[in-house]
Amino acid sequence: MDEYRDECRRFKKRSRSVDWISILPDCLLCQILSNLPTKDAVKTSALSTRWRNLWKHVPSLDLGIIDFPNYTTFLTFVDSFLDFNTESCLHEFKLKYDCDGEHAPEIDLLSRWINTAVEQKIY
Repeated sequence: MDEYRDECRRFKKRSRSVDWISILPDCLLCQILSNLPTKDAVKTSALSTRWRNLWKHVPSLDLGIIDFPNYTTFLTFVDSFLDFNTESCLHEFKLKYDCDGEHAPEIDLLSRWINTAVEQKIY
């Protein structure tokens, strides 16, 4: 019984000193990030230099215009995200683009985003 307790203590001591998240492979970290809203996945880039660009490899984009401080930032972000992911495994594309009197939907822009999603076989 004492041997078992000693082994448990040694395991607990080792497990406290190991950074388990840092030893996970990038593909698993991306899968974890894909369960977060995109804006929260992007925020994780501040956690470490290794995480800086991981959010760009997440297989889904789920954003709304309300997630951004202004309209132009929203447009720029979506464009750059889709451009970056042309060769990646983006599987899901959700945008909440609420129209108000100030920003009417730009048909050319929306068509381009939809065409990009179709070309990349995003559902």
